[in-house]
Formats: sequence, structure tokens, C-alpha cells
Amino acid sequence: KTPQGSKILQNIDEEEIAELDVDEIMAKQVEQLEKEKKELQERLKGQEKKVDHLARAKRIEEIPLLQEQHEEDQKAHKIFWEEQEKERIENLKKERTHALETKARLSLMKSELDAFTSSL
Repeated sequence: KTPQGSKILQNIDEEEIAELDVDEIMAKQVEQLEKEKKELQERLKGQEKKVDHLARAKRIEEIPLLQEQHEEDQKAHKIFWEEQEKERIENLKKERTHALETKARLSLMKSELDAFTSSL
């Protein structure tokens, strides 16, 4: 006796077993296997629904947290950008001041350059 065979024959008494031929026994065995397969698929579908429900609930709980984190990140990026922009403007002002000082020094040397070139 196999486990599947015993499942098929457990609900049938000995007189009915004696009357069954091989084809009927095989048909009952196939019917039993299909029934078990269907039950397994239903169980798996139920588990899939539970997992899906949990995943959705988890996302619903995470959405506000993710939005809050996104807002905090935006604030941090804005502060960083403002600091970088302030630093860039200060560097431009320093470069401008240095350029003006260089221009003033070179303009003082212009008269000496003109005198030198005219003496040649």
C-alpha cells in the first residue's frame, strides 16, 4: 500500500474494493491527487494574500516616514547649497578685490613703461 492508495481506499469498505477494477482505482487515485493539488493551491493563495496584506500595511506605515525623511533631506541639501553659494560669492569678491589691486599696481607701472618705450 502506498500513502496515496491508502487515502483513496480509507473511505471505501472491503466489498466495494472487491468490486472495483484497476481503471476505477486509478481514476479514484487521480481524483484524489487533483483534490490535494487544489487544496494546496488554495492554501498557497491564502498565504499569498496574507503576505501581500502585510507588505501593503508595511508600505502604508513607511510612507509618512519616507516623506518626513525626504523633507529633512531637502532641508539639509538647501542648507548645504546656501553655504556653498555663500562661499562661492566670498571667493568671487576676493578675486575681484585682488584683480582691482593688480590693476592699480599695473596702472602705476604704465607711466614707467611709456617712458621706457619712448627712450628706446
